[in-house]
Amino acid sequence: MRLVALYRSQEARRQIWMHAALYCAILSLVSAVLAFVLRQTIRYVPPSPGNHFFLSKNEPFWVAIVMGCLGSCIAMWSDYVGWGLKTWAAREAAARAAGK
Repeated sequence: MRLVALYRSQEARRQIWMHAALYCAILSLVSAVLAFVLRQTIRYVPPSPGNHFFLSKNEPFWVAIVMGCLGSCIAMWSDYVGWGLKTWAAREAAARAAGK
């Protein structure tokens, strides 16, 4: 089986969904725990520099959100590529062993 065919298969799509669900569950759990622990200090107000919406004077909070999304995408991509290469290598090794 070609590596490209493996990445285009339904099995690969299912793997992406499983990784996305895993990361979603982990991040939701972390957010829920932090929200519970910090429940007395959380205030829902419009963003302003006075309520520490900005990490520093020159770096807005949105930069941290974008970097978090980028980090999650990189983590999902690396898991997906790792899964594809491991699966492909295992199948190629089994096919060569069966052919000998």
